[in-house]
Amino acid sequence: MSAAHPLELVEAAAAAGFEHCGIRVAAPTAAELVAEIAGDERLLRELRRRLADTGVEVLDVETFRLISSPDLDAMAASLEAGRRLGARYAVASGPDPEPERLSDHLAQLCERAAELEMMVAFEFHSCYAVDTLDRALVLIGRCGAPNLVLLVDLLHLVRTGGGPPDLARVDPRLIPYVQVCDAVRDGPVGIEARRVEARTDRRLLGEGELDLAGLLGALPVGIPFSVETPTMRLRDLPFIDQARVVAETTRAFLDSLPTDSRTGDR
Repeated sequence: MSAAHPLELVEAAAAAGFEHCGIRVAAPTAAELVAEIAGDERLLRELRRRLADTGVEVLDVETFRLISSPDLDAMAASLEAGRRLGARYAVASGPDPEPERLSDHLAQLCERAAELEMMVAFEFHSCYAVDTLDRALVLIGRCGAPNLVLLVDLLHLVRTGGGPPDLARVDPRLIPYVQVCDAVRDGPVGIEARRVEARTDRRLLGEGELDLAGLLGALPVGIPFSVETPTMRLRDLPFIDQARVVAETTRAFLDSLPTDSRTGDR
């Protein structure tokens, strides 16, 4: 299963009828970044043109990993690229195990984003130091940035013991959108196995065993879905067809839910 080039991603999102897409402008390693967007003026112009032509909007840009010594200047350039594409949010995560240092770097990232009128969506990750909803909320409170919100990936929530009651107690203002997928009930054991599941073995909505109706019903009403379903099952399909399958499956599942459990999609 290979990642899509940003231009291909926009075209696939439009063909599948999604209103938004997310674009990767920063990655932990060069191998994970299909195209270097920051600094590529030609690619930025072409992406802006394709977005305008298709009507697809960029919901977020990713991934700003706050390691022990992040390159905040490079992140600032990626934020600028994301802002030029119209992104509302920059997705950050926290592998750094030192809480005070992580909080300081997150605050600095938020300051850079605020200068561009962008929000930072912090995603807790079952394989990182900030791995649970509660740890993410503590970090957000410690950071205290007004443009910092919480990004919940339902897979990571469930794999760290979270459920509908945990979502229901979070201030709705902290959850402006959510990453959704389905999965098998009993998750893999160990960090590396969870990482593999998150990257290649998620299930499409309605094709797993999670309590999606309960989880979605506990979220703020009307927020967008970011459909996060990387799966090897679709790897042999052209990317545009993968997007169509994901869209069709997602909409069929949403149509099966009670009206008050539905939100938008991406």
